[in-house]
Amino acid sequence: MSDLTLVLHERIKGVRRGVHIGSDRLREAQDNTGLSNEKLARRLYVSEKTWRRWRDLGEVPREHLPAVARELGLQFEPLDPVVIGVASESPTAVVEEAPPESARLEGLEHRQAQLLEMVDGLRASQSAVIQSQSALVHVQSALVQALGDLVNELRAERRRIGDSG
Repeated sequence: MSDLTLVLHERIKGVRRGVHIGSDRLREAQDNTGLSNEKLARRLYVSEKTWRRWRDLGEVPREHLPAVARELGLQFEPLDPVVIGVASESPTAVVEEAPPESARLEGLEHRQAQLLEMVDGLRASQSAVIQSQSALVHVQSALVQALGDLVNELRAERRRIGDSG
C-alpha cells in the first residue's frame, strides 16, 4: 500500500466505498416493491447474499447506488466531486460520486430486468401448462376407458338382441 493510501485511511475515516442509506429504509423500500431477496438481487446483478449484506448493513456501494435506487424506487442526487486536502505537501486526493450510468445502459438494464421477469412468468406458465397437460392426459385416459366400456356394453347388447331374435 502506498503512503498516500495509508494517510487517507488513517486521517479520513469518513471516506467510504459505500453510501449509508440505513437498513430500515432499505427493508421498507424492498417491502414496498414486493420483490423477494432473490429477484431483487438478480435485477441488481449481484448474489442474494451480497444484497442481504448490503441491506443488513444499510450501505450500498457507490457504483451500485443508481441501480439500487431505481429498483427500490428511491431518489438520489449525485453530489459534485469533493476535494479533500492531505496533511502533507502530497497531491490532493479527489473523491467523486460514481458518475450516473448512461441513459442507454440504464435502458438496457431495465429491459434486461423486464426480460428476466418475462422468463420467470414463462416458467410459471410452463409449469401450469405441464400440470394442465398432465390433467388432460388423465381425462383422456378416463374417456378412452369409458369408450372401451361402452363398446363392450354395445357388443354385449347386440349379442343379447341377436340371441333372442
